[in-house]
Amino acid sequence: MKSTNLKWLAMSAMAVMLGFTSCQEEEIEPIFPADTTQVAVAAGETSQVEFNANLDWQLSSDAVWCLLGEEQLQDISGKVGKQTIKLTITDDALDFEEATANITLKMGDRTMVIATVTRAAKEYELSLLNEDGEVVETVLIDYSGEALYTIDANFDFTISDKSLWLEASHYNNTVSFEVVADSVKNANNGFVIFENADASVKFEFPVEYAGMSPEEIYFNPGTAWNINVSADGTKYINGGGMGMTDSLDAPYTVTISAVNNEYVLYNFYAGEYGWMQFDPWMNKQWYTIEDDAEGNLSITFEANSSSKRNGYILAFPQAIVDAMGDVEGTILDQNTYELKYEYEKYVVAEFIQEGVAVDGNPFDIKLYGFQDMEVSKVVNQDILDYVMGNCMYYGSEVYQVSAGPGSYLSIYPNLPADVWNCEIPPMILGVNEEMVIEPGNDGRDYIGLTVPNVEEPIFVAFRDEMWQFHKVLVILPY
Repeated sequence: MKSTNLKWLAMSAMAVMLGFTSCQEEEIEPIFPADTTQVAVAAGETSQVEFNANLDWQLSSDAVWCLLGEEQLQDISGKVGKQTIKLTITDDALDFEEATANITLKMGDRTMVIATVTRAAKEYELSLLNEDGEVVETVLIDYSGEALYTIDANFDFTISDKSLWLEASHYNNTVSFEVVADSVKNANNGFVIFENADASVKFEFPVEYAGMSPEEIYFNPGTAWNINVSADGTKYINGGGMGMTDSLDAPYTVTISAVNNEYVLYNFYAGEYGWMQFDPWMNKQWYTIEDDAEGNLSITFEANSSSKRNGYILAFPQAIVDAMGDVEGTILDQNTYELKYEYEKYVVAEFIQEGVAVDGNPFDIKLYGFQDMEVSKVVNQDILDYVMGNCMYYGSEVYQVSAGPGSYLSIYPNLPADVWNCEIPPMILGVNEEMVIEPGNDGRDYIGLTVPNVEEPIFVAFRDEMWQFHKVLVILPY
């Protein structure tokens, strides 16, 4: 009996001791680092965090760019003991502001941030590349006055400032530079600045312009063909009136840019056998050029009492003239006496002055197919203004004929076959009702139409296939 009691007592004591030990283990408090470790790193670098764990532990990072351990995970765990944990910093979600990651340690049922990791912001980067893809430090502009570069940048940039003599623009990452017209003559140094959206970061590059080549010349405005000048010489329509409805007051002005203002002017007219230089005895120049010798030209025109006439102003740099010697013999085709194509860039302007006399028959018009009708040039300014504004024709080939209602007219515009044929219908204005246009050819192309019963003029504008107008006939009803 005593033996049984002793065994029971021993077992009870052991149970008590085991229970006491279990309670002791459950009551162990986790010991965390006294201070929070501060870690400063950049993307692509590694670091570490150290701690001594008195319990099994779990470590976690709250940023995808801060990874733990050799396995590079966001959550890892381990056993009791001193720990040195590797930190791997990636470029995930990297931008232009600092980012912070918290490293949290969990032991038992308690957690604590034991380290704060600060990743440096991404640096703004911008490089300038030439046409060969080479990184350069300076924008170089050659004799042409133009240059293209590529910008390699890790941010959206704008051109915030530049030298006044420089034009700069960009499309995507291609940047174009151009020297303004007033500054192309001479070499120059300047700058261009690129910046980010909030103007907090700027990249400045020097710009060097080599100046014009002695063999180059520029016009502002550029070469102007088909400047139509009024018969009295007081008005002109620039560029043949393309896109314009109003005439301009003479004089016509242009600026020439050449190195050291060394340029030479030549004047030609369209003669019977091609281009000829004006001659004071045979064909006197009918426009006057005021030249200040600094590239500023002002051209005035004399009144024209004869037929339509053409004049051409050309300007060459002195270096080109010196090299050519015989300018006329060089620039004109010696078979046709027309200007060679390669010298068209030296044409400052072509002037076409309307006249009062009619060269040949501008129109042949037959009433009912056999009776010739009288055609005259339009002088009524209201009609001419209507033609310019509504028929889109700005030349001087505007003529009129009088016809009664019901008259059938066969109209021969006498245009070259490569310009017009009877299958190209003219544009009709001035009538509300649709008119039937009958194409015809009796050896020459013509159109036939019946004059409607109207009181206002009818406008028949002849065009080519490209909708370029060449002549206008105004039918005046009576």
